[in-house]
Amino acid sequence: MVTFLIAQTVLLTQAVFNYTKCPSSYELWQNNPTGDVSKVPRTFNVSKFAPQDGAMYYELAFHDWTQKPSCPSPKCVTSFKQYDTQRNQINDTFTLDCEGLAFHPALRFEFTNITGSLLGWWEGKIGPQHGWIPDTVVDFKISEDGSRYEWVLELQCVEELGHVDFVGINFYSSFKDPGMQYINTFVDHARAFGLGVYLDHGEGVTIVNQTDCAK
Repeated sequence: MVTFLIAQTVLLTQAVFNYTKCPSSYELWQNNPTGDVSKVPRTFNVSKFAPQDGAMYYELAFHDWTQKPSCPSPKCVTSFKQYDTQRNQINDTFTLDCEGLAFHPALRFEFTNITGSLLGWWEGKIGPQHGWIPDTVVDFKISEDGSRYEWVLELQCVEELGHVDFVGINFYSSFKDPGMQYINTFVDHARAFGLGVYLDHGEGVTIVNQTDCAK
């Protein structure tokens, strides 16, 4: 049985987030419930996150209006992350099934001078063709064999006209169907980072149906 193990402790100080300003990567990491506030900037490894031969992640849950309600019932959502050595960027082939139609938007991520903090954009879509969407790897768990990440929690946040205009929170796992206990614990872990203010807004948290999928 797949288990999701996170040691949780109470932090003495924790950043409180809102819809006035996006949290910085460091503010997110400060809220690590294990107390290891430097875990991501200290240990994040691109070869485990997005190796050159690629890594498939299944999106178990999300909070992201570009997925829902943009699509009423998204399912079979995956993210194939691959490091592009020529462009020194992460190519993220995102797949989403909406009412029987498969969408494959090309997400791209540039590195910043902060390890674990990226800048994303949609390649070939309307908008800047360079990194402009702040993306933070909030936390991750290394697989048992140490070769990859078992799961990754990501957050994107964009400000517009002095307030938070968009928040995307992605619950990615190398396991396609680990069960609801695993997923609920994953979501609770995000809440322990103080992300409930975003998770409970609008459409809330969507659990992704990963059954009857092509992959």
